[in-house]
Amino acid sequence: NWREMIFWAKEVEVKIGFSVFTKNYWEALEKADFIKIAAAQFDDISSLLPYLHYIKSFKPPKPIFYSYRMDQDLNAIKKLIHEASPSGLSYAMAVRSEYPTHIESAKILIDHAAKTQDITWGYSCHTPKAEAILYALQRGATLFEVHYTLDHEQSDFRDHKTSFNYEELADL
Repeated sequence: NWREMIFWAKEVEVKIGFSVFTKNYWEALEKADFIKIAAAQFDDISSLLPYLHYIKSFKPPKPIFYSYRMDQDLNAIKKLIHEASPSGLSYAMAVRSEYPTHIESAKILIDHAAKTQDITWGYSCHTPKAEAILYALQRGATLFEVHYTLDHEQSDFRDHKTSFNYEELADL
């Protein structure tokens, strides 16, 4: 499916990136416009290091969008990311790893990110409505990750419930 998504994204001139957790999908990174590293990947540094080494091999380097949680050491994460992308093409995305993220929890995270960021930062949204994104925009976020689904009932997988469908994305 990622091959179809890349083809479609290029056709409609949308940038596309992936979080890839296993070597089986590293080929997707070669074709993607940017690389996404999920906050959960920083919980297992030994598994992440080969992935970061692979990312470093891209010529020219690809932008890295990485998510982090408030309980993670952002300075240590920035150091790892800088080693993988010394060109500085990296962007932090604050995230709550609860599905769905309640708006009050999202606001606490966004306020924390707004106070602690010295770089371009963004918000990785797991709320089912646009309110958290609009709040993050007001607090200075300039990057946003949203999940897209064709149908909220497509599956029981949590992302479909917290994703935007076409109409919701168009409204946003």
